[in-house]
Amino acid sequence: MNSKDSSSYTAQTNAGVTLNGKNSATLESSDNFNYTWDNQIDLKHTFNEVHDVSVLLLQSLYSNVDESSYMYSNNQPFDVGTDNMGSGAQTSYVIKSAYAKNTLNSYAVRLNYAFKDKYLITASTRWDGSSVLSEGNKWESFPSLALGWKLSKESFLENSAVVSDLKLRASIGYTGNDNVADLHFSSAFKPTDILCTRLKCSSRMAVREFGKPKFNLGENKRI
Repeated sequence: MNSKDSSSYTAQTNAGVTLNGKNSATLESSDNFNYTWDNQIDLKHTFNEVHDVSVLLLQSLYSNVDESSYMYSNNQPFDVGTDNMGSGAQTSYVIKSAYAKNTLNSYAVRLNYAFKDKYLITASTRWDGSSVLSEGNKWESFPSLALGWKLSKESFLENSAVVSDLKLRASIGYTGNDNVADLHFSSAFKPTDILCTRLKCSSRMAVREFGKPKFNLGENKRI
């Protein structure tokens, strides 16, 4: 998804009057590209007509890229729109840009077993790796286990006119998330001053600190 917005104001507009009769222009754009790629393998087999086994293998990749830019200047010698913003006063320049990319890579294995379609076991584990987390904390595993019992398949309920389907199920597992702003170390830099000459303006940055916070995908137990 791409978007581009531009606006220019002559000296006679309200914006121009606010700037004491100066022309001004603004140009900003944003681009977003993302995709999800999933792969799945499902294997099933029945042994001796009473043992049902299935294995599910999953792989998923998600990627998202955001880019944006912003330019502003005023006091152009005449109405140039947004085609020659560099003709404005250098001291009025406002230039910003941003880039952010985050990916999430996941793998999962799930095993299902059923005996006589009455007693059920499901065991699974998932491995997630997130680019927004710091080195050494990008990957985490999330196992889970579930047990089931189809009471409606038992002889004492099999011919019941009241209960057609009844199953008990208990499970325990872990979940997590990567709700951390990407490029969290962007706060490591702070502007100190802007130096302008007749030809160009430049800014200097001071280093605060390096590195992303040592967050991981976390573990939340669910029962």
